[in-house]
Amino acid sequence: MTGNKSDDLILFRVEWVEGYGDAPIEYKTLNQLQSADDGWDALDDFFIRVLRNSDVGAINSWSDPSGRIDFLKVRDPEGGFEHDAHWITDATKSECGRFDVDPEEYYGLKSESK
Repeated sequence: MTGNKSDDLILFRVEWVEGYGDAPIEYKTLNQLQSADDGWDALDDFFIRVLRNSDVGAINSWSDPSGRIDFLKVRDPEGGFEHDAHWITDATKSECGRFDVDPEEYYGLKSESK
C-alpha cells in the first residue's frame, strides 16, 4: 500500500507486548510502518487502513505467531479529541503540551484491537 502525504505526520507509540523479548518502545510514523526497509512489511493493507483511520489515543493490536504489538496513535494532523474543554491532538502530552502523560490513565482512553 502506498502512503498518503500526511502519513509522515501520523505518529504511533509501538510497544512489543508479548513474544518479542525486551524490545524497547519506539515511535514510528505511519509511513515508517509501511516501509519494508524498516522491517514493517508484515503489516497488511487492512491493518494500515485501521491505523490511519483510528482516533488519537486508540490502541490497535497486531498479533502473529511471534507475539503481539500494540500501536497507540499519539498524533494525527487531522484528528484529535476534546478533554475538559481542550482539543487534544497528542495523547501523550497534558493539555498544555508541556508534560508527558499516560493516555489511558490521564485521559481515560480505551483500547481498540484487531
